[in-house]
Amino acid sequence: MITLTNKDFLIATKTKDYIKLMDSMLINVSNKEIIYKDKIRYYSLDLLEAIYKANDCIDKKKLEGYLESILGNIVMIDFILELFLERSYFSQKNIMKLTNLLIEVKRMSTKWIENSLKEAKC
Repeated sequence: MITLTNKDFLIATKTKDYIKLMDSMLINVSNKEIIYKDKIRYYSLDLLEAIYKANDCIDKKKLEGYLESILGNIVMIDFILELFLERSYFSQKNIMKLTNLLIEVKRMSTKWIENSLKEAKC
């Protein structure tokens, strides 16, 4: 498996773009929602970490685990974004920006790891 550099690693770049955009929008969220603010930050950073770990992994079982982690984090992020939309902290337009980035990350990650699993030993 080929390890990509940060500059060429489009999935990580898209994830970082999402994190920066989401972080700038969290200012609008009330402090009474601190738990959700912390959780969405945690899941977002965990998503990025799983992507980087998958990039350096050659073991098939670990790759499957990283894919599960990536998809699980995206589902949790999506749920929290849905809560923020229902509570009117984010506009529909801002949610669309965030979810479009997440959809891209999900598609790219899934395809990338599926292809890597085909190439992996075991």
